[in-house]
Amino acid sequence: MYLYTSNRDSWFQGDILENCPFIIIPEEISETQQQFTVKKERLMILSQTCDIEHREYVAFAPVPLVSDLLASGVSFDHKQLKDQKYLYWFYLPENKGFSEAYVDFTRITHLPKSILNKDKRIKSLSDLGRHWLAYKLSVFFGRPFSNYPS
Repeated sequence: MYLYTSNRDSWFQGDILENCPFIIIPEEISETQQQFTVKKERLMILSQTCDIEHREYVAFAPVPLVSDLLASGVSFDHKQLKDQKYLYWFYLPENKGFSEAYVDFTRITHLPKSILNKDKRIKSLSDLGRHWLAYKLSVFFGRPFSNYPS
């Protein structure tokens, strides 16, 4: 699922970065008070690899820990998460200092490419991992199948 991280200069879809700015928009926004919060998050690059080089903004999604999801009280089936059965989450297994996590497609955002810093890269998906990611993104946006829990 993962490649060993390296000091490579290029960026790939599926690279995971830590301590990146992520804008949290409140559920209710009034015209007189438009406050938001910027929080440091672990993020995964969702943009296509070729688009990262040619665009000023890159699509990202947060990568929360499964342990935080368990602690939050959100109802989900851990086995279904591990089996990639949730259309809006992409499961990431534990691996050498990387705790079990998931990519939350419901919180996708675009940020300037200037936040990309190779010192922040902590993991990269392998070719197989990127294929799984592309498949899950197609399921999330296209919803071609009906056998996923909502």
